[in-house]
Amino acid sequence: MTLFERIVLGLFVLGAVCEVLHIPGPILTVSMLLLMFYYVFFSFTFLNNVKFKEMFKRKSYLEISKQRILGTIVIGVGIGVLIIGLLFNILIIPGPIRHIGVVYLSICLFLFTVLVKDKTDLYRKVIVRITIPLFLGYLSILYPLSNLRDEDKIIEIRNEQYNNDYNEIEEEN
Repeated sequence: MTLFERIVLGLFVLGAVCEVLHIPGPILTVSMLLLMFYYVFFSFTFLNNVKFKEMFKRKSYLEISKQRILGTIVIGVGIGVLIIGLLFNILIIPGPIRHIGVVYLSICLFLFTVLVKDKTDLYRKVIVRITIPLFLGYLSILYPLSNLRDEDKIIEIRNEQYNNDYNEIEEEN
């Protein structure tokens, strides 16, 4: 696990604690978005053991096959989609993106374990980085947060806040 992932994971835990204690703030959302962008845009570097300083140098990728780079990009996008799906679940935004991410990553995991012949360091890194979000995705599908919260009450409160804000803007104009 890279230092960036550890920092963002710490922010995620802090944001989750704030969410449970009903302390407002964007920590959880920002940490998940940072993690999603990290996986989508930089997965091909850290999964292929390319240092951040050497990321834009051509010689860093000479020994890495095109299929391996393409595979790590596909896996990074899948992890990013699942992270956004989990964020939608936490924020109670409807949509099938979490299910799409789980199916996509499940297919990636299956194909990766079947197609990869050499079980190198990449294999271990990818398996760990796929299984953890995949486990959280399956867990969020089996036990959605809407069971733990009164979703109708939350939507009603959000609508009241929106109406109050809209009425204040109308009164000012």
